[in-house]
Amino acid sequence: MLPYFRKSEGLAPSDEIPVDGPAHNNAGPLGVAVRSPVLRAASDFVEAAVAAGIPRGDYNGRDRGGAAGVVSLAQSTTRRGKRSSTYHAFLEGEAEHRPNLKIITGAQATRVILESQSRQMEAKGVEYRLASGEIDTVHADREVILSAGAIGSPHLLLLSGIGPRPELEAVGVPCLLDQPHVGKHLKDHLLVPLLFPAPGLGVTMNEIALSMGPAALRGPGGPLPADPADDANLPADLQALKQEAERRITEWETTAGRA
Repeated sequence: MLPYFRKSEGLAPSDEIPVDGPAHNNAGPLGVAVRSPVLRAASDFVEAAVAAGIPRGDYNGRDRGGAAGVVSLAQSTTRRGKRSSTYHAFLEGEAEHRPNLKIITGAQATRVILESQSRQMEAKGVEYRLASGEIDTVHADREVILSAGAIGSPHLLLLSGIGPRPELEAVGVPCLLDQPHVGKHLKDHLLVPLLFPAPGLGVTMNEIALSMGPAALRGPGGPLPADPADDANLPADLQALKQEAERRITEWETTAGRA
């Protein structure tokens, strides 16, 4: 898989993290960068981990699997301060106007169409259900790429007849290819949040919400009313809060792309 990860990645160079160069690419379409600005609490956490014996390393590199693991500042799929989504990275611009690309929205894939070719099973297309309930199919000249996520991809394989024969036959799905490991062995990545008082070292949730613009401050439970039409009667302190939130989100929208 490494050649494909490298082909996809556009890692922004940074002196803040050790980088396993051969495992990365700086010129791919998917933006990857260290979170900026680097918070003092994040830097202190890395230093504390190093002092405790965890080596500093590239957790998207090849040394992450060592017995002691590695510690590093976070890398995220961002480019110039904005999320490098699938659309922004791979479709926006020239790609979305290619004549050989058709995007079907409001549809749900229901199975992969399989055919036997020279005693081998080959994927020849995809069946899908439209929002109207109508079932349609699309056929492939070369290949079918299944990219529905860690749950959706095995789900589609099972619906298509690829999976453990006893389990498929028990629910009435004809087994076309007995693969006992399909739908098994899912492993999620763990996140263990640590909460502790650290004045001046991080960013408060209030600051984060304020920087996300007025919409993030609206109800339920927010200081601004749920309906923007009610803003005309805001007291002076909430009016100032709204103006500061507007200023911050406008600054980000107009400057992030130039960084």
